[in-house]
Amino acid sequence: MENLVFNQTEEFTWYLDLIFAFLLNLFTTGIFAFVGFGFPTHKLLPKKYYSIQSPQVLAKWYDLLGVSVFRKFLMLTF
Repeated sequence: MENLVFNQTEEFTWYLDLIFAFLLNLFTTGIFAFVGFGFPTHKLLPKKYYSIQSPQVLAKWYDLLGVSVFRKFLMLTF
């Protein structure tokens, strides 16, 4: 009787892992975006949730974290 091996794994190269991770992220994001576009999810939370408590503090963190540079990087790569 032959030995059956059920835990055979194929070795994937790094770029296939990267493509798989990208597609998984895209599909996961797409599921939540579809729900947000299809249903009025903005009505689930009160209007106070969407108002900014302290815009000065938010602007300070925006500058400290370099969000504008990161945003430009994202625009260049996509």
